[in-house]
Amino acid sequence: MSSEAADIDCGATILFVYGTLQRGDCRNYLLQEQEFLGSAVTLPKYRLFDLGSYPGLTHGRGAGEAIHGELWRVTDECRIRLDIEEGVAEGLYSLEPIELQRSSNLNVEADAVAYFYLGETSQARPLQGRWIPR
Repeated sequence: MSSEAADIDCGATILFVYGTLQRGDCRNYLLQEQEFLGSAVTLPKYRLFDLGSYPGLTHGRGAGEAIHGELWRVTDECRIRLDIEEGVAEGLYSLEPIELQRSSNLNVEADAVAYFYLGETSQARPLQGRWIPR
């Protein structure tokens, strides 16, 4: 099932967050009133970069790594607010499907999506699969 179909069927999106939207970090307040589903880890297909005050997730292009984060069930209204906050219309991030490792403690039926960074990362410091709140 595509993430768009999942959104239409249940009126919500399963969002993988890996940076400042995580619990305990500076922008988690944007997920207030949303449902925390648990910790999650991606398949080793992605890269995470330190962009200063926030991280950027990219596709692995060759060697990727597993990224640690959280899953949230967010309403369509919340997702629209997050798209604005993440700069989707400006081309800073793009909301795309992400592949997660299967976990026995998470019972998620819909596909997950994440915000992928679209900017240049050649000068950014690679992170080892995890963003540490500052």
